[in-house]
Amino acid sequence: MSVCPHECRRVVYNYQDQETPASSNRRTRQEGGCLARRDKAFGERNPAAYGVAQMISPEYAELNRDKHRTSTSFGTSGELHAKTVATLAGEMSTNDVLDYGCGKGTLQACLPFSIYEYDPCIPGKEEPPDPADLVACTDVMEHIEPEHLDAVLDDLVRVTKKKLYVNVSLVPALKLMPDGTNPHLIIETIEWWLPKFISRFSLKHFQSGGESKGVSPSAFTAILDAK
Repeated sequence: MSVCPHECRRVVYNYQDQETPASSNRRTRQEGGCLARRDKAFGERNPAAYGVAQMISPEYAELNRDKHRTSTSFGTSGELHAKTVATLAGEMSTNDVLDYGCGKGTLQACLPFSIYEYDPCIPGKEEPPDPADLVACTDVMEHIEPEHLDAVLDDLVRVTKKKLYVNVSLVPALKLMPDGTNPHLIIETIEWWLPKFISRFSLKHFQSGGESKGVSPSAFTAILDAK
């Protein structure tokens, strides 16, 4: 696990569950934890109730939950992007930030302000999120089931009010899922990925990483504006 270069804070949640059918699960902040979105009656947490297409199969969601339970390092790379996200938020003069595919919440833990978090495989964070000024989606897209990729990309359009910061891996992951499969389900080139984003957003900055002599890039980052 990488060491966060910032002074990380522990995120603490206080869940207050109501038992009525129209109940709202309210997350209140303690010691700088993430913010809850506006209270919503989410019932059985059916994304269709929000006009959101299915973005992950139940089987794959459970596989990811199992991986999160058994691996302390799975879903922890958000901290590596904290400096960039903080800089972007500062340039935009906003704290309205959504970590889309937040994993274990290490991005939140490394930021000096509270953000919103969404991850369909993390209990308490699976409610479809509201739009935010700045959306960070890091080390997520390569994990998406190919048949649900367009739905996820379209949902990123839905939740991005102003700017999207995305990081995508182009190579297989080093560690496998509990069933022996590689968690990076989509291994494609930059030339394959970029049109999918550019058709939905306006590209403002692009950078590939991991190149060496005779070796293709292993990842890329992009900053895109909502159209």
